Amino acid sequence: MTIREFTNKNAVQLLATQSRRADISSTELCKIHFEMGKYLAHQMLDDFELTETEIKHVQGIKIGCELADKNNIVIFALMRAGLYAAQGVRSVFTDSQFFPVKEIDNNDLENKIIIVVDAVINTGKSIEKAIEHLRKSKPRKIFVATLIMQKDALHLADKYSDIYFYALRVSENKYVGKGGTDTGNRLFNTTNL
Repeated sequence: MTIREFTNKNAVQLLATQSRRADISSTELCKIHFEMGKYLAHQMLDDFELTETEIKHVQGIKIGCELADKNNIVIFALMRAGLYAAQGVRSVFTDSQFFPVKEIDNNDLENKIIIVVDAVINTGKSIEKAIEHLRKSKPRKIFVATLIMQKDALHLADKYSDIYFYALRVSENKYVGKGGTDTGNRLFNTTNL
């Protein structure tokens, strides 16, 4: 698979600008991460199957669409910084199971559709560990969704050609935040600890 990225989309550029602002509150940043995750989830829908379903329409019972495997989706939010983006993904995949985790250790994932959400993929080492663990469980599909993927981590798409990678943005900026500039600290308002 290739990495689907949306760096140059106007909506993404506006969201990214808001997320970089140092003068916003942690709750505002959480909302932005939620919206970014939601954006990624809407993009991912093209890789999911739909099925027809009866709906209560204003004109009576009609036929609409829903996710074919809506009860077979598992979302892992990589903590801490991936939580709010993962909640944005979850707002689209509303019937999914949801696990906020530091490390993925679930083993009962056979034939499941897995979505792993992280805020940033720098080198790719953490996400590789998650992918290797997940593959042992024999899921049907694995999606990796991230708000930022460093250019140095793009090799993951070649190494894991069966994984669906979604990056809101690809970045060449190798800046790693600390203290008040760390994404997790900004999201949870722990910049002074």
